[in-house]
Amino acid sequence: MIITKDMSRRAYELAKAVYQGSADRTSAIKELHTDTGMNAMSAADYIHNLRKMLAGEVYHRTLNFYATNYFLENIRSDFGEVALRNALSALKKHLDYYDSLGRSRQVKLRNLLQIQLASIQLHSTHLENV
Repeated sequence: MIITKDMSRRAYELAKAVYQGSADRTSAIKELHTDTGMNAMSAADYIHNLRKMLAGEVYHRTLNFYATNYFLENIRSDFGEVALRNALSALKKHLDYYDSLGRSRQVKLRNLLQIQLASIQLHSTHLENV
């Protein structure tokens, strides 16, 4: 099953609610499946991955490119720069994990990681000059 942009956006909303304690994981998975048709296992993975990203920990189940980018953009706006740094660390660990399995190099995600890291560096430099 292809995970659509709508599924990814809704997954982020529900994962954020679970992370913040305003929704329970089981209900969020069921709601994501019912509202969007996302497979329940994929829904569980997307919800789990947000928590791992915010903690800066490796996650093993891949988010698609759109979802990864969407999660990173929203982590920055919803949780701030430190949380984004954690999420980028988690993404790096995820990519390293995938490399260790001998799977594809995830080139698009690696490029996204580099762009996001450069963005943080540019933002930090700008703040230092203010």
